[in-house]
Amino acid sequence: MLFDIDLVKAERTRERRRIGRYSMYKMVYRSSLEDHVQQLQLMAKAVLPFLKDYCLNETLVLAYIDCHDDPEIDPRLGDVQAAYKAVMTLQEREGLEELEKAATFYATSRFGTIRYGEYPYDHVLRNYQRRFSPEAQLVHFLDKIAAFCEAWHEIGAGNTELIADRSDPHGRPVQNPFVGYPALTEQLVRAQPFLQELRDRNDVFLKPAPVTNYATVAQLGKPHTLESVLTESSQRTVYGAWLKVILESQNQKLIEHLYTPNTFQFPNCRP
Repeated sequence: MLFDIDLVKAERTRERRRIGRYSMYKMVYRSSLEDHVQQLQLMAKAVLPFLKDYCLNETLVLAYIDCHDDPEIDPRLGDVQAAYKAVMTLQEREGLEELEKAATFYATSRFGTIRYGEYPYDHVLRNYQRRFSPEAQLVHFLDKIAAFCEAWHEIGAGNTELIADRSDPHGRPVQNPFVGYPALTEQLVRAQPFLQELRDRNDVFLKPAPVTNYATVAQLGKPHTLESVLTESSQRTVYGAWLKVILESQNQKLIEHLYTPNTFQFPNCRP
């Protein structure tokens, strides 16, 4: 039985490595879905020790992270861009919700033998999607902060793709990540009393994404090197903290990815 579960996990990992993040943009250091999960786990492990007074269930936090994007493996859903969601009509959102339900069933039917201690996979995934628990709210918030940092990493290397004018498939203008994520994370904090409390903690991962002079960052950006990311990781910014947890992780693949262009052509992404 354990061998079968290991096979299921390995199959899921292979599929997550074939799904690229930020599919609407041309990216130099594009992360895969698997990379994102690992980066998000590092962020959570960095903040959890400072939240012990909330008695959060660490097993659930890491479990939510592990499975939260698995419905995107369903090719009918894929990686729906946050910028596209922001301009959807009510009817389009309702259609997306139905598709997400189908993709959740797809994920649970394929990976449902996975367990997180006493918690079965399908319960964990569905409870995360409800966002009722503080653990789920924390993971959802950190997920948006991680996405913001991935985008910052690109413009820091001079990639102006992420700040160029973009439209959704229907031709409606969409916001770039440096406008969208500060607004979205601020909205999440205002909507959740738990996140409002966390905002007062002295941790950049727990605050809304900052408004930045992104055009200047992109204009001055240069290709990353190990030396440049080490230097940037010492800055007291959310991006610097994101780099730091990756650099201190001893995960050589994630570390090298910070300064090595990703030449893999993800099937779901722009070439």
